[in-house]
Amino acid sequence: MTMVSETQVSEDQPSAKSTREYWDARYATSRPEASGTFTHSSAANTWFYRAKKKRILELSHRCHISLKGLRVLDAACGSGEFVDFFVREGAEYVLGLDFSPVAINACRERFSTARKCHFSCLDLSKEIPIDIIEAFDLVCCFEAIYLLPSESDFRLGLRNLCRALRPGGYLLISDHYPSTTKRRHEDLVHHSRSLYKEVLDESRVREIGTYLQTTVFNSSILPSRFQSYVETNLPWSLYVLDRLLLYLRQSAIPPADRFYYLIAQKEL
Repeated sequence: MTMVSETQVSEDQPSAKSTREYWDARYATSRPEASGTFTHSSAANTWFYRAKKKRILELSHRCHISLKGLRVLDAACGSGEFVDFFVREGAEYVLGLDFSPVAINACRERFSTARKCHFSCLDLSKEIPIDIIEAFDLVCCFEAIYLLPSESDFRLGLRNLCRALRPGGYLLISDHYPSTTKRRHEDLVHHSRSLYKEVLDESRVREIGTYLQTTVFNSSILPSRFQSYVETNLPWSLYVLDRLLLYLRQSAIPPADRFYYLIAQKEL
């Protein structure tokens, strides 16, 4: 297996390779950062995933959504961190989709004995297969939909996620949701809240709410030297601080770096 260093693969500056080659190279590392973020160490990414899963459970309970017995679509599933989460929470069936063959092959190997899990390569900016339409109770896309940089691809990608929902089903997406569209680089664009609303309304999917994802992860909150020490030696402390600040409704992350969970429901 080819190992790729952080200096070779960064989130903010994909190489001249195609987007798919870039993500194939990331997933080939088999490191937590591949599906997570290079902002943090491997240990901190592990705790970040714990924080995200805890937050999803918390918000599911707040919105009266039980994960047990659901048919779940995890779009842009990456290495399958959330596939495992949904299985453990009692999902009846989980379909993981990703446009990276490397990610899909890794998931198939990881969940080779899990009968309720299936995986397939799919580009959200293309029309989805008919057997996926209105087939799922919960459709998720975590930190990925902004990888559809053009407005037309984004519209089709979000519309595809909505089409996969059964009437009454729930949509769960994480993004920055800026008031105006923000471009980080040519392959990463955070589309505006108004564009989200337009597509959701067209798809008969009604927003329940947007909720802060994390208060300390996805950004460095300490001077570089101390951030590195904490992530290496005390990564669990970031999780504890995150839980405390969420309870206090405070955040150590600048507003421009904050991620939110959008929860919406398709009309019956």
